[in-house]
Amino acid sequence: MLKIIAGVAALCLSIGYVAGDVEMQRFNGSVIDGCCDPGENSTSAAVTYAGKFQSQDACEKLCVDDETCLSYTWIGPNPFGSQQYSMMCYLRHDDSWTLNVEGGHFSGRKCNSTTGKKYSPQWCSVTTHPIPTWYEEAKFGFYAHFGPYSVPAYSSEWYSRNMYQNGSSVNKYHVSKYGEDFGYKDFIPMFTTPKFNATEWAQLYRRAGARYAGPVAEHADGFAMFNSSISKYNAVNMGPKRDITGEMESAVRASGMKLITTMHHQWLWAWYTTYDNNTDTGQPQYELTSDHGGLYGPKVANAKCFSSNTACNITKQFNDYFLGKVLEVVDQYKPDVLYFDSRLGWIDEEHRLAFLAHYYNAAEEWKTQGTHDGVIVTYKNTDLEWGSGVLDFERGGVGSIQKQTWQTDDAVDRHSWSWVNPSSLKNETELLGELIDIVSKNGNFLLDIPPHADGSINMTVQNTLKAMGDWLSTCGEAIYASKPWSDGVYGEGPTQISPGSFHEWPIYTSKDFRFTTNGKMLFVIAMAWSADGSFHINSVNTSSIGKRITNMSLVGSTEAVHYSVDANGLDIAALSKPVGVEHAFVFRAYLDNSNMGFIMWDLLDEESGGFISPGNVNELIWRSGGSADMLVKIEMWTALSETEGIWATVEEQVPNTGRFSWSAPEELPSAVVLRISSMQEPDLFHITSHRAMTLV
Repeated sequence: MLKIIAGVAALCLSIGYVAGDVEMQRFNGSVIDGCCDPGENSTSAAVTYAGKFQSQDACEKLCVDDETCLSYTWIGPNPFGSQQYSMMCYLRHDDSWTLNVEGGHFSGRKCNSTTGKKYSPQWCSVTTHPIPTWYEEAKFGFYAHFGPYSVPAYSSEWYSRNMYQNGSSVNKYHVSKYGEDFGYKDFIPMFTTPKFNATEWAQLYRRAGARYAGPVAEHADGFAMFNSSISKYNAVNMGPKRDITGEMESAVRASGMKLITTMHHQWLWAWYTTYDNNTDTGQPQYELTSDHGGLYGPKVANAKCFSSNTACNITKQFNDYFLGKVLEVVDQYKPDVLYFDSRLGWIDEEHRLAFLAHYYNAAEEWKTQGTHDGVIVTYKNTDLEWGSGVLDFERGGVGSIQKQTWQTDDAVDRHSWSWVNPSSLKNETELLGELIDIVSKNGNFLLDIPPHADGSINMTVQNTLKAMGDWLSTCGEAIYASKPWSDGVYGEGPTQISPGSFHEWPIYTSKDFRFTTNGKMLFVIAMAWSADGSFHINSVNTSSIGKRITNMSLVGSTEAVHYSVDANGLDIAALSKPVGVEHAFVFRAYLDNSNMGFIMWDLLDEESGGFISPGNVNELIWRSGGSADMLVKIEMWTALSETEGIWATVEEQVPNTGRFSWSAPEELPSAVVLRISSMQEPDLFHITSHRAMTLV
């Protein structure tokens, strides 16, 4: 049994004193030295334990047996309303124990700021950073492996390394096609990207249903796809001679999406055979030194330095180089998501904490400027402390619902992250099945779309993405802003994935189902259409959520859904396959006599570029499970002070048509927060935030 160490505590109210010695921090409030501080953004707070811990043993039993230590409720004037958090014991990397809050990221240690800013370079500080709501609701994003390795279009994005591995298939191919004296540096002049068009990429991503997107800012090859002052080996200075990352940033934001930039350059340590003076990788003009950033990285002793971070001591110079590149991307492009490939744990703790604190503090400033509403870092394996970012599984996933949002990153090609010939492409049915499975377990899906070396995107890939977008435009209500089924059941059926990384998603059958929820509705997603149009779902029965179902409908169809629920499950009588819907099929199960079921904002009209335009008409768009003759209410958050505000009515008695033309005031805050709610069921509401376009 795990040894849990936790303090003894009891009930804490904002107006009283709490006995105990638990020291923790939370977002917008804290429990410090046994006193409850509601924080600057709340008027009341309470911390209650799921059990009264009279001893450490009592906490141990509760945490191990029940996997929950306490719950926390925050109620205040914050426009996003009440939030409920649950806590569990968690073993930190330094072998101490914390009580870790789901979504709020408590730290088990008291953490004093060393910088005077909100986040200091300490794990106890950066692990308090919350996952932004927009990210939890986004579910789907794109990125692109694009660099000089795209030119040979052979094997994979590891071409730059493997071409120097004597006797490998890539080495043999390279020598045969380009000759022994042709180094990776010689691909850079060939990488001119004449057909790269960031606007076309972003429009395709949005058409496909992405909510965040962006470029690989730098892969392991040492060539930066952004404007770097640290190394001359960058896309602005040579090759394309344009700021690929900068162009993507502008285009992505103009399309109303959030920006992701991905960083892989920690792999540059021993990526190349810099110990071999017989190749160009061993020549000093390409070596990373204190004077310049070399394409091929630092000089290392031997090949073992690539296999283990303990075989050779990674130098401070390389750690500084890594950090400098990250800060360049953060400060220039202000990404909403900063993704890191594996081996981030090879970078020393000081430098990892430095970029986390810098990024999260910068984001606090961006929020005050109205340009951002939260950022997040993603990482793999155990490269960061739990709570300091979102855990990412490469070409893999999980086997059950996770309490904290997680991410899968995968590629449209089965074997490579960059475009290669021949390719092995996944189709839209495979990719949508992957997306649905991930979302049902509280995950996000980041999909790599590799372009050709000239910057164009393969037409087969484009058609696949458009087909995904067609499905999401109809059935996205079961994906965006959804949550897992609270009963802990993500789905059922014969087809399951193997938890972990590096595996392919299976092809699902009509016996496979996945579940999501949104408001007072359970979405039952049939992963394929059955032969006769009827379905049986075991998990939805009168012992579970089935007893609450009062109506059903099929997304994309006007045909009535006839169903019955008993102890053996939910039976849906045969009906016609909805016209124009393929791949997977979404049944709405309305709960507790709800007529609306759910309501959620969608992206703004495409012409808006994701901005609210002051003094002009703005098309607001939403989805719901209700009919057009129902009514909704639209409100805007109006701050009265730094800690208080009200919801001001924009319009009420609005027909539930999914669109409303809003004549926005000429004066708006930089961040416009809007709420939409059902007039009949006001507890069904959704909140979104948009930037106001600056008037010139």
